[in-house]
Amino acid sequence: MEYAAGKSMFIILKRFRDAESISERSLICREIAYDFSTSLIAMFLFGIFITMAIIEIVVGSINIDLCPVNRLIPIWLIVSGSTSCLRYITTIAIIVWNKNNSLDNLYHSKECLFSFFWLFWFILGSVWTYSVSDVVKYEPASSMYCDRFTYLLAYGVITFYYAIFALGLFCCCCAVVLFI
Repeated sequence: MEYAAGKSMFIILKRFRDAESISERSLICREIAYDFSTSLIAMFLFGIFITMAIIEIVVGSINIDLCPVNRLIPIWLIVSGSTSCLRYITTIAIIVWNKNNSLDNLYHSKECLFSFFWLFWFILGSVWTYSVSDVVKYEPASSMYCDRFTYLLAYGVITFYYAIFALGLFCCCCAVVLFI
C-alpha cells in the first residue's frame, strides 16, 4: 500500500484529498486510526516498562544496605533496571537515527547481547530471590531481614517475567496447534 510506504502527514493528506470515493477515504481513515492506536498502545507499554525500570533502580539504590538476608537482591534490582533503561534508550536511538526505516545488524546485535545478558541476570535474580523466600524476615533486627518493599519488588518483578514467559509459551503452543 502507498500509505505504508510513506507516512508523512503531507502524503497522508494528499492521499485523502485525491481519494475518489467515500469508501476510499474511509479506508484511509481506518489505516490512520489503526496506526495511531497501535502507536498509542506501544507508547503506553513503553511508559510502563521504563517506569518499572526506574523504580527498580531507585528502590535498589535506596535500600542497598537493607537486605542482609541476601545483599545481592538490591544489586539485582539496580542492574536489572539499568539494563532495561539502557536497552529501551538504545532501541529508540537506533530507530530515530535509522533513516531508511530498516533495522540493521546493529539493532539485531544489540538485541542479542541484551537478551543473553538479561537471561543470565534473570536466572541469577531468580535464584537469589526465591532461595530466601522461606526465611526472609521483615524485622530490621533479624539477620534474615530484607526491606519489605525491596524484597517484594524483586519477587514481583521476577514472578511477572515468569508469567509473561509462560503466556508467550502458551500462545506459541496454541499457534502451533492451530496451524498444524
